[in-house]
Amino acid sequence: MRALIGRHLPKIVFLLALCPGLAMTWVINISGERRLQAEFERAADLAVDRVVARLERHVVVLRAVRGLFSATRGDLSRDEFLRFLDSIDLTGELSGVQGVGFARMLSRADHALAEDDVRRLYELDVNVHPDSPQSWITPIVLLEPANGRNTPALGFDMYADDTRRSAMERAIASGDAQMSGPVELVQEITEDKQTGFLVYLPVQSAGPTTETPAPPVAGFVYAPFRGTDLIQAALAAGTPLPVSLRVVDTGAPETPLFDGIADTKATWRLSRSATMLGRQWQFDVQGNPAGVGAQRYLDSLFLVLISLLFAAAAASFVATRQAEAIQARERAVAASREADYRALLLQEMKHRIKNHIARIQSISRQSARGATDVKAFTTAFDARLQAMSAVQEILAGTAVAEADLRDILLTELQQSRDTAQIA
Repeated sequence: MRALIGRHLPKIVFLLALCPGLAMTWVINISGERRLQAEFERAADLAVDRVVARLERHVVVLRAVRGLFSATRGDLSRDEFLRFLDSIDLTGELSGVQGVGFARMLSRADHALAEDDVRRLYELDVNVHPDSPQSWITPIVLLEPANGRNTPALGFDMYADDTRRSAMERAIASGDAQMSGPVELVQEITEDKQTGFLVYLPVQSAGPTTETPAPPVAGFVYAPFRGTDLIQAALAAGTPLPVSLRVVDTGAPETPLFDGIADTKATWRLSRSATMLGRQWQFDVQGNPAGVGAQRYLDSLFLVLISLLFAAAAASFVATRQAEAIQARERAVAASREADYRALLLQEMKHRIKNHIARIQSISRQSARGATDVKAFTTAFDARLQAMSAVQEILAGTAVAEADLRDILLTELQQSRDTAQIA
């Protein structure tokens, strides 16, 4: 088991070193996802707020226009109205609205009064239209700016349309601004049509009227909006947002006021709703957060790369240490064998030295027994030593198995006999 672990230790270290990095990568990735989700939700809320705020600013303008009508007791000239509109910059800060106008509320029998208003203000002969079975009419008698889209709307009886009439009745009941459901504006005279809506603010009668019966209000200050123009203008007011919107009136969801969603596979989706001026709008928001694709995961990829490099370095370090340990053990084993071999050689050398000393002592005693004087002893002793040396030379120069046994014996016997030769 220990050997198995040792063999796979670098792999084990690699995995153990990689695990913390992968865990950190997962945590950072999850945190990044949540951060991007939060950023998207903030962008979505900001987009909704921009649309709502833009519409509220237009309502403020309508209230100012109603105040102007009240100040002139309903006798407002077109020049005064134009000077007022010039001061509020409808095409700049308040872009997105088609205009601001006034529709008188009259009994059907008094439709000629509305036609006289249009003739007096615009020098145009128009008839109140369309025909309607309603007792009241609300023809448009003032609408600025007087451009190619707005002028054809003069004389149009908005009370004849169910959707418009519902908003006006709510405005009369509440006394405040009310918004209609989706409609096709009278201004849609080209093929480039947009879904629109209107905001009505009732103007109370300045005093007793000669009309019989008297209408509930003198008329309505109103503003027509093209949905796409309004919402695009609202979204463009500030830093671009990485979201796309689809806006519908929940009372008529089959007719979107604005549909800017082209990518149905967007990363993020959410819905918001807002109740405004008696209607509820639903905002479906989609979008891709900043840093999609590889860039979105750049931090995680970088951390994974660092973790892999660290794990690989740790595994390489362990493998190197293991290789060094193996080499050290091999060197230790080789050193031990060499030490044993040297000890064996030393023992053999001691043994041989002892043998040589014993032989020399033997030669010395033998030479002493037959010697009559020192000279004779020296001669015999020297001859025997030379004979012993000659045997060593024979053994050192030739393998024992190949040495001439007779030569060895003759040379060796010279150590113990005085004869020069032995037959």
